[in-house]
Amino acid sequence: MKKLTQDFESLSPILKKVAKSFPTGSREEKAIKTAANALWFLQSHNKLKVLFSSHLIKAGKALSKSELKHLHDMGIDTDKPRGQ
Repeated sequence: MKKLTQDFESLSPILKKVAKSFPTGSREEKAIKTAANALWFLQSHNKLKVLFSSHLIKAGKALSKSELKHLHDMGIDTDKPRGQ
């Protein structure tokens, strides 16, 4: 994950410089900007994927005593099966 972030941060200024070497509105400038946006999207998507995977792993585990106490303190009966 860090590598992708580092790649984007190191490549972004280069892509901007290359895009500026072409006339504004040219196909080349648009292609470079599209590539930069795609790189940013992939970075964002991968971050979200890692966070979501982490959430799923945590969601499958039993609650800790402090988490159960917190739910109880909020008035949620953790001993009662779902849907009852």
